[in-house]
Amino acid sequence: MSSVIAFPERSVAAVSISIDIGLASDDVAGVQAGHDEIQSVCIELLDRFNKRQIAASWALASLATAGLTRQILQGRPGHEIALLAAPQTPSGSQPRGEIVHQIVRPIQQASACGIVVSSIAVPSGWRPRYVDLLAKHGITMVRGSRRQHAGQRIEPLYYGMCHMPLAVDIHGGGWLASHAQLRLARRAIGLAMRESGICHLRIDAAGLAKGDAACSLKTVDRLLRDLAQVRDAGQIVIETLHGTAVRLAPKRTVPAARSILRAA
Repeated sequence: MSSVIAFPERSVAAVSISIDIGLASDDVAGVQAGHDEIQSVCIELLDRFNKRQIAASWALASLATAGLTRQILQGRPGHEIALLAAPQTPSGSQPRGEIVHQIVRPIQQASACGIVVSSIAVPSGWRPRYVDLLAKHGITMVRGSRRQHAGQRIEPLYYGMCHMPLAVDIHGGGWLASHAQLRLARRAIGLAMRESGICHLRIDAAGLAKGDAACSLKTVDRLLRDLAQVRDAGQIVIETLHGTAVRLAPKRTVPAARSILRAA
């Protein structure tokens, strides 16, 4: 679909951040071997986001668990819990039953635990075939994993459902890589500010944990500091994926009531 959603009455840039967390379990006592590093990085990230009062969309592979999910939702900025689709999710041509198994059931399980999910993060290039099924279960934003270099455009997928591409992927990997990623993020934010557009950044928690985690966390801290400064100066707004979807949702108009009586 080639049409693009325009920002209604928006004179400043909008920045959103998602954090992908590929843990099999979010319960600290039950994490698998090697996942404790990711858990530690996530807690550090959460502390930094809360300190700067910046809300983010936390995309988890396992939603219906209590540990990290509960800590995220207790944050004052108003974080969002999103579903991180499995990497092996097909390119969108899978039958309806597979979407039910891979997407709908985890959302229903989360709902049973009191967790509302309206955004999903999907593999690169993935487009759902049965978007009506996702809309039926409350999905309003699909975040892709493919970077869009020349300005970001939110694409409509279905009535009330959008697709958000990435501007920058922050995945750590040492000082040089982290510095380059910070530079790209600053450039993307600057472009969005000049065009009063959008900028979506993805943080890969597993990538940060595998590399020089301390260096990567410092990079994220610098990025959040920059964002907080321009936000406080009124030059950008920072919102979750859900916040963007709500703001861009089609506005229903109610026609004025007419009297059935004839004028005298």
